[in-house]
Amino acid sequence: MPGIRGKVMSLIRQRRRGDPGRHVEPLAQFAGQPFSSADLVLLCSFGPDLVRPRTQRELRRALLLAGYGGPLCRHLILTSPLLQRRAGNRYVLHQFAP
Repeated sequence: MPGIRGKVMSLIRQRRRGDPGRHVEPLAQFAGQPFSSADLVLLCSFGPDLVRPRTQRELRRALLLAGYGGPLCRHLILTSPLLQRRAGNRYVLHQFAP
């Protein structure tokens, strides 16, 4: 059975790729929430010290522990309205004016 670029993909690998357990929910499910649960997880990952920058690794770990999987973590970090990216893959919270 020809696959991408003429390569043959094994039936086991095809089953793994089509496994419903690996399915990532579309981001549209989070769009209806006024303040997404992912943003709450990111906010909580800063703890009581809201000023100290966090690394992408720290933020990903918090999201993974909350049940967000794989590439979704990176996407949520990059698109979160709460975070501002700094040099060296460090993130700080946006300062909101009262």
